[in-house]
Amino acid sequence: MHEIYLTQALREFLEKTLENFKMETSYFDCDGNVIYESPRVINGYAPPKESRDEKDYSFVVVRPMRGSADIDATEIKVDIIIGCFYPIEDCDGCVVRPYDGHDLCLNVMGRIRTALCELPERTLNRKYQLRLPTEWDLPEEHPYPFWQIVLSTTWLINTPRNIDDF
Repeated sequence: MHEIYLTQALREFLEKTLENFKMETSYFDCDGNVIYESPRVINGYAPPKESRDEKDYSFVVVRPMRGSADIDATEIKVDIIIGCFYPIEDCDGCVVRPYDGHDLCLNVMGRIRTALCELPERTLNRKYQLRLPTEWDLPEEHPYPFWQIVLSTTWLINTPRNIDDF
């Protein structure tokens, strides 16, 4: 149960953190202008698309990966997967930007990491403590013009204790 509550609190925190951070999407308005939106925060895995109009990018996925518990503490590892859309070509195939879409993912990751580290005592909702260091990984393979980066975090909570009748 703690894992569910942690990832829920983390998603709410990320939605608030990124609500004013607008990113380019792969969609256009009626006049042909690129649409800019805050990234969608998703639980676990991206759901299957219901229609062609659903937006794929940009997103932030909060995915619990593994955990362990002993008598004193429960440790939960959560990956935050950031996906960005960043084409370098225009509609005619002409290169109009440098090949640096990974910088956009790094920017989002940096904002998230800074916000997490600025939590009072690095504690989310007064129960989930972020353990440092955090780690990030930029996969070498990616389906251009879509970019991804993974921020790995570790969280600690007190392990619930059994209350004896004695």
